Amino acid sequence: MTSKSQPERNLLMDSSARQLLADTLSAIGLEIADVDTLGNDDSNEIGETKKVSGIDSVVVYSAKDTVRFDMKEMKMRLRGDAKFDYKDQKLESEVIELDFKESTIHASGIKNTNGILLGYPKFNEAGEQYVGEDIRFNFKTKKGTIKLGETELSEGFYFGETIKRVSESEFFVENGYYTTCDSPDPHYHFGSPEMKMIANDRMLLDPLIFYVEDLPIFYLPVGLFFPTQGGRQSGLLVPSFFFSKNRGVVFEDIGLYWAVSDYFDTQVTADFYSKGGYIIKNKSNWSLKDVHSGNVELKYGKTRNDPDSEYSQDWSLRLNHNQKLNPSEQISANLNFLSSNFNANTSTNQLTRSLQNASSNASYSRSFDNGSSISLAFTREQNIITEDYTQSENASIRIPNIYPLKSFVSPNSWLRNVSFSLSSSARRSTRRTMQADSSIDFDDKFLVSHTPNISISPQLGFFNVSPSISVKANNYLRRVKKRFVPEDSSVSESIESGFFTEAWASYGLNIRTRLFGMIDDKHQLLGFIKPSLIGIKAFRHTWEPTLSFRYTPDYSNSAFYDTYTDENGREFRYSVFEKDGGAHAPSNLIQSVSYSDVQSFDIKIARGDSLEDKNVELMKLNFRTSYNFAADSLNFSDLTLGFRTPAIKFINFNGNATFTFYDQDIIRNETTGEPESLRKVNRFLIESGGGLAKLTRLSLNVNTSFSSDGISFDNQNLPPPADSPEDSISLGERFRIRDTDEYMEPDIFGDSTPGYLPLNVPWSVNLGLSYAYTRPVTIGREDNSRINLTARFSFSLTSTWNINSSAQYDFIQEELLNPSISLTKDMHCWDLSLQWYPIGFSRGFYLRFGIKASQLKDLMLEKRSAPIY
Repeated sequence: MTSKSQPERNLLMDSSARQLLADTLSAIGLEIADVDTLGNDDSNEIGETKKVSGIDSVVVYSAKDTVRFDMKEMKMRLRGDAKFDYKDQKLESEVIELDFKESTIHASGIKNTNGILLGYPKFNEAGEQYVGEDIRFNFKTKKGTIKLGETELSEGFYFGETIKRVSESEFFVENGYYTTCDSPDPHYHFGSPEMKMIANDRMLLDPLIFYVEDLPIFYLPVGLFFPTQGGRQSGLLVPSFFFSKNRGVVFEDIGLYWAVSDYFDTQVTADFYSKGGYIIKNKSNWSLKDVHSGNVELKYGKTRNDPDSEYSQDWSLRLNHNQKLNPSEQISANLNFLSSNFNANTSTNQLTRSLQNASSNASYSRSFDNGSSISLAFTREQNIITEDYTQSENASIRIPNIYPLKSFVSPNSWLRNVSFSLSSSARRSTRRTMQADSSIDFDDKFLVSHTPNISISPQLGFFNVSPSISVKANNYLRRVKKRFVPEDSSVSESIESGFFTEAWASYGLNIRTRLFGMIDDKHQLLGFIKPSLIGIKAFRHTWEPTLSFRYTPDYSNSAFYDTYTDENGREFRYSVFEKDGGAHAPSNLIQSVSYSDVQSFDIKIARGDSLEDKNVELMKLNFRTSYNFAADSLNFSDLTLGFRTPAIKFINFNGNATFTFYDQDIIRNETTGEPESLRKVNRFLIESGGGLAKLTRLSLNVNTSFSSDGISFDNQNLPPPADSPEDSISLGERFRIRDTDEYMEPDIFGDSTPGYLPLNVPWSVNLGLSYAYTRPVTIGREDNSRINLTARFSFSLTSTWNINSSAQYDFIQEELLNPSISLTKDMHCWDLSLQWYPIGFSRGFYLRFGIKASQLKDLMLEKRSAPIY
């Protein structure tokens, strides 16, 4: 054997020997690359290669120790981190031997004095990797064997004493097993003395033995197969099986999945209850990247919650579709229809069971290069209990801002910013209502509305002045005429069909400015207090007042309104277009001025010479009120106040309140004279000694969240917890660890653990407290107050144990609402989860223990208890 310092002489072949080698390799379909026998000073390898063209393919090989070729026997031996590449086949091993006469290759490792295998073979073909103690392969037949081999196919690992390859896709395994656990010593596996694998198709076992921690748990004395194809595969779906007190023997989700194409799949499943009926389900999905996606789900069944109840016929239809027709045109649909008792009879989810409404919508939209757009929309709201619904169809067009004067005035003129925009829409709506006598009433409405808008925003010094003209118009296809009938004291209605227009305008003017106040070391508070004494560089107060004027004419005497008189001579005014809804022309004169105010408080904190100063917003306050000069009473509107604290990271505090300036009188029943309600009257509270204003509504919200981030002891030099999951290990590294017994089992009893363990229990808490108050308007009713505390808590006892809980408490009713506790345990390739609802309508629990891998997700144990079961 030749050392690295003295290259092998028989590598220095003359032209005749090289030609003999080339002819030999050509006979078996190979061509050897040109070899630099003198090596390279920059490399420790002998056999550095240079690419040359080949008749069939090029063989590239190298070795760090020796490359030896026997011309007589036509054999080659590579030693020392040997590598051999041929087409898409790559082989690495300590020793590689090639027999060109037999077209075979043999790779093996070498054991050291301690009996540890070094340089074990690794074979890779078209991305599929195999490792083992000994690999033999034939280039012509594509057959080979691996002793103590291991490979990974389709998200699973295969082991065997001997793996024999009989074709490019078929393998026989002696004493083999299959697992999805990536631990060097798998926590579970399926074993069999005889296995056959068909790559990307299936795995056959005869018989099947299921092991957990190397203990046989289940034995099936007949042969069967498992699919091993990646991605979506058609086939039968394994159902869930359990017993229910109210519904008997339960089989859930038994059925068939069909992957029709790369863009469409569907599955048909069924739930069977020996005492509670059945549900048949079909769900189909479709998707084409950047074009469309969606799904449709159909369910139908006859179910009952217990044997003493009658069967209920339940059904549901859910359709979701999104499609981009082109970059400026798209459609979407989200339709949801179901029977009245479907959620209550079929769902185990607490929130779903309490839903009473089903919403549907669909839309089409298109935009144009000039910014204008058109859209079509459909919406439907259904009460699944009463089966009442409201649905509407809407078509709209929008023309963006147009600047008609921009080309006619100077660049510095504010007239350039005068803009015009228009939006129009046509809306038809239908409302179905069941009356008290069980009759059904349908109310149809239709209108076309137009909203042109003119925007003017001149800048006058420090003030922004924004005049506005708002014009609105509606088109109708009918109008109503009312007449009082003295004979029965009723009001009759007659409908006149045609094309009618209702139009009105309003005018406004907004004046807005912004003022700033600053306190810093140069501008001290009270002349001597410096902000820097408390670590603040500056304090800023921003005041943004807005004064608005609004004028809307009175259209009550126009053709848009009519009147009728009852038997007592009282006149009643009504809109002739009230049958079709919409925003009608105002029937009252409005001449109002409103004032709104926004005040912000900020501080600036210095962060050193190398960092920019940090601006922090402490609080923002706002309030608004108005005065209507044209009203005959109650000229002042309510005063609204609001605040929020956005700067404090660990807490969010906000609220709003409404105050009235007017007093209230008691309204009595005309028959009994008993007080019934309170009515606001045109008398200020201060006149009655009630103060300047009275609170009518109040809402306060406090939210906070905090966790253990930053509160943990250093554990970098300590071993991980005993039950922490192993990191993912490569195929070859896992083989080496198992072969050399380097893998250390978890130190369950602490024999190899230091005398203490790091205290590291990550946790988080989210708390929310809300208070709401509404002053009642009905005599005898208490103030409507609500105080709710919402809490969410989670923590990890270890890196694998997680506990989450949530609940809400009503302080007024003294009631705990919707508490739930969930527990999960990560067991590496297994997981354990428990969901528990201790009280409430959905009280019960759901326990699951199963394998994580998606292809084996149906291998699990379940236990559940809920009202539906």
